[in-house]
Amino acid sequence: MRALLFVSIVLASGALAQDCGEAVNNANYGVKATYSTKASSNGKYPEGTKVDFSCQYGLFVKGSDNATCVKGEWEPREDARTRRCPYLCQLSQLRSKGYRSMWVDGADGKRDWFPHGTSAYAYCYPNVSDMPIFEPPNLMCIDGGWQPTRGKGNCLKGK
Repeated sequence: MRALLFVSIVLASGALAQDCGEAVNNANYGVKATYSTKASSNGKYPEGTKVDFSCQYGLFVKGSDNATCVKGEWEPREDARTRRCPYLCQLSQLRSKGYRSMWVDGADGKRDWFPHGTSAYAYCYPNVSDMPIFEPPNLMCIDGGWQPTRGKGNCLKGK
């Protein structure tokens, strides 16, 4: 009788709701989580809690943009590398591609990191006076890398 009671208690405890931990961590590059309920004193979220994920700069999360706490896990389950915000681009990185002059319209010249979707100008010319006037931007930040919008994308010979 005691064994049957013990088995019943164990089976019943397995059916109890299980709380979830944080839905994002430092590996989720730039993802902000907004939970439908507050965490309990132990930092866990009750089963049924919904979470919405967002990024800075109005960008979209790569991967699912929401999840629900189900049996102690966030569903849909995703690897930290798949749910993230697009990476930033470093303007000075363009020097390694041979560019001599680079800038982003409206930037103060002190910033080096720019968000996904930023358009930039970069030229091979050593002197500003040699640069073409009134040309559209020739590079765009796409998930951490500067991609050419026209031209070959670098100033190095043979590349």
